[in-house]
Amino acid sequence: MQLLKLTWEKCIKKGKVFLNRMKKLSNCTEKPQNKEMQERNLTLEGCIWMGEVFLNQMKKLLNGSEKQQNKDMQ
Repeated sequence: MQLLKLTWEKCIKKGKVFLNRMKKLSNCTEKPQNKEMQERNLTLEGCIWMGEVFLNQMKKLLNGSEKQQNKDMQ
């Protein structure tokens, strides 16, 4: 669980860097660099995918604990 948290934090940090770069590009203060942007886009897609996996795991864990609580109540 700790590893997932660290990975998620790293992804958020990379996402913020990417977002700042996109803001600069949209303001025309920086010239686009196609290869770099493609690499960053792939990184962001990977982070989004990992975030979805993490979210699904959390939902499953929560659902399992809820089922256990319901079982205990019966």
